[in-house]
Amino acid sequence: MKALNRFLGTGRKLQTTREEYLRWLGIEDTAGEISADLGTELERLLGTYGSIKKDCVEFKDKTWTRIVNIAGDIKSYAAMSGGKESTSYYVLMLNFIGQYHEENKKSNPDSAKLAELKESIQFTVDAELKKLAELQAGAQEALVGLGNFESVCEKHGTEVETHATSLEVQLKKEGNDIETMKKNIETCKDEIKDLQGQIDGKNQVLTDAPKYMWW
Repeated sequence: MKALNRFLGTGRKLQTTREEYLRWLGIEDTAGEISADLGTELERLLGTYGSIKKDCVEFKDKTWTRIVNIAGDIKSYAAMSGGKESTSYYVLMLNFIGQYHEENKKSNPDSAKLAELKESIQFTVDAELKKLAELQAGAQEALVGLGNFESVCEKHGTEVETHATSLEVQLKKEGNDIETMKKNIETCKDEIKDLQGQIDGKNQVLTDAPKYMWW
């Protein structure tokens, strides 16, 4: 869950224009400073970033919201199924079945009452089956949504790797020291990973803290 939230957060904040991206990198877009070929590779990367951002926003605002709602419905159904007769079709159904058997055991059972109880049992069974079908459809919808997003992410991942390779080739062609840049990037990534671990730890402490501490 942390990885998904982090991915969505990052994806929705991606820079998607040349101006935004260079400003984020701290690079001045001075005329002639960036070659036409390098600029073309950069625009291709930003095009993919735009698609990633769009898909992340759509997934968070639509698919993820729908998944949360489905989970809430399932939780509510589970809670109500084990509740009282006034809220649980399951408890009500068992009650009707019990009454039916009690009446049917009599030497002279009331046929009208049996018919009424049978109808009530059928109604509650149908209601339960309808609700279960809705929950099952919702769960399937959630799985499809997650599966589709996973496929989209894999496609974007391949595209970003392709752009990274093309940019590296172009930078080397223009005489840039890529290996030193890579080492610096790895050092920064290690520092970011360490800081992220500290942040996750503090977030966990806040999550575990008793609610009264925030009143």
